[in-house]
Amino acid sequence: MSWEVGSFIPISGIGGSTFGLFSLSEHLTFAMEALPFALVFAAFLPVIFAGASKPLRRRPRLPDGRSMRIGLRIGVTILAVIGTGIAALGIYLRSSPMLVLSFAVFAVAATIALYPPAMFLWPKQLFIGVAAFAMAMAMALGVDYTRAILNSPGPHTVRAVINDTSKEVVVLRTGERGLLIYEPDSRHFAFAKWDVVKRFDWPRQPILNAQ
Repeated sequence: MSWEVGSFIPISGIGGSTFGLFSLSEHLTFAMEALPFALVFAAFLPVIFAGASKPLRRRPRLPDGRSMRIGLRIGVTILAVIGTGIAALGIYLRSSPMLVLSFAVFAVAATIALYPPAMFLWPKQLFIGVAAFAMAMAMALGVDYTRAILNSPGPHTVRAVINDTSKEVVVLRTGERGLLIYEPDSRHFAFAKWDVVKRFDWPRQPILNAQ
């Protein structure tokens, strides 16, 4: 469902009213498109949950010494550099998932810097963090999915007869009341009820764009 919410952000922004054009059951049906990716992630959840639920036999103790402090500083610095690089690449490529990943790397670096044994003492909190990261990543993937369609509408364009007028549109969502479309020529969105839609036609699309 996070993917579905994210896919509407490029259409009407955060908190836009376009999401309310469709019912909850319709949104759940739309979210089925991301189900294969969710199942892959869900396959790892039992492993994460088992590790988070395993009781610690003893409280881990960090060794004292200058070498330990230096090692932590180096590790935090490396994570900060990696996070900065991912964030810069995400901004350059305009990739929402990469920005979410950079925030996750910064969060890990900050946790280690503020309290190094947190990863061992707070396993259940770590599980909650992983779940929150998964929801944010799913939303970011939904944002980029819709944005890719809007930026390159060519392969997704169909010819529709709406109000007795033939036009090239991108069908974003279809529901019981009507369909949400994007008109590449005018760069506008519209919601057309089914009683004004007369016809759709589109060319066959290859599965792989092999030359």
